Amino acid sequence: MRNKQSKIFLGFTLTAVAAFTFFIELNAEARSGTFTNSRGGSGNHSVNWNGNQRTANGSYINSKGRIFNSNSNGNYDRSTKIYTGNTSVTGPQGNTKNYGVQRQNLGNGAASTTVTGPSGISRSYSSQYSHDREANTINRQVTGPNGKTREQTTQYSKNPDGSYSYTTNGSNGYSNSGNYVPNR
Repeated sequence: MRNKQSKIFLGFTLTAVAAFTFFIELNAEARSGTFTNSRGGSGNHSVNWNGNQRTANGSYINSKGRIFNSNSNGNYDRSTKIYTGNTSVTGPQGNTKNYGVQRQNLGNGAASTTVTGPSGISRSYSSQYSHDREANTINRQVTGPNGKTREQTTQYSKNPDGSYSYTTNGSNGYSNSGNYVPNR
């Protein structure tokens, strides 16, 4: 059971990081916002930068009413383009898992990420990211430690009220759509 819980927490952490990155990318001046999705979930996030120091907080409620909270902090070294930080995720039963994250920006949308789990085991991921602002499309490709690559494409549109509607489809059959409202 412990291994299953760790995979769920790690999956939530990686999904949350991708989602929060997507939301912030949509509207760079927005550092916080709320979202709902077609799977019955909803949540909120905030990101704060103070020089090279970053803190982020998020909360997600899934369709079964289970609440997950995520808190992270870290430092970005501009000379090496490496972000080093820690993330803690607290699950519905109040149990918290801590993860270390190191992500290096390799340029042109590429990055290398290493996540160290609560048991001290590290896993490395490589990713490629592109944002076509004219087509309102964000593409992500992630290759995991097992060598398998997954791709996701998100199509979005800005609504008259300033919110965004989005649809995400993945190569593994994942599909989700929803609405994001940036706080101003």
